[in-house]
Amino acid sequence: MNSIKELKEQLGYEEIGLDDTFTFHCTQCGKCCIHREDILLSPKDLFNIAKKFQITPAEALEQYCERDCEKKSVNKILL
Repeated sequence: MNSIKELKEQLGYEEIGLDDTFTFHCTQCGKCCIHREDILLSPKDLFNIAKKFQITPAEALEQYCERDCEKKSVNKILL
């Protein structure tokens, strides 16, 4: 059986830090985000969703997102 290190090397796995940025291409397969409740959106994400569907960010928020107001000072937007 392969070690974790060998498996990471075979898959080209790279670790990223909390403040690192990364890019990916969404294929809209639903495999990474289906049945998940922890996908947080940034304002840029919300803008891009709205742009893709040719609607306003407010409409995208209402149609595709929900707000999670755990704390009064924090307003998280979930996909």
